[in-house]
Amino acid sequence: MKGTVTLIICLIFATVSLPYCNCISAQSIKNMLESGLSLANTLLGETGELPRGNGCVITWSVKMDKKFKWLCTCLDKCTGLAEAQTKQSRDGALEHCLEKLFQRLTSKGEL
Repeated sequence: MKGTVTLIICLIFATVSLPYCNCISAQSIKNMLESGLSLANTLLGETGELPRGNGCVITWSVKMDKKFKWLCTCLDKCTGLAEAQTKQSRDGALEHCLEKLFQRLTSKGEL
């Protein structure tokens, strides 16, 4: 979490201070922010698998989007059902994504 806060503070500082410098363009700032998000996703984003029984597996992926929110996608490999959730926290996005996917699997009688 400390690394996330530091990265966000650096990105905010770059966004606020660099536009007043004549030596850098708005496009350069955008590129720096996008590369910062890429770095944050590399360092903080995660993927994983969750066995749900009967040989079925749910895969999930969490990454930070361009609005500094966490995007989680979950996919049930047996049924092909997928879910996506965006939240302020990484754990919240993962929790809600899995919860919604399990609700859908239950309603279809897959659990």
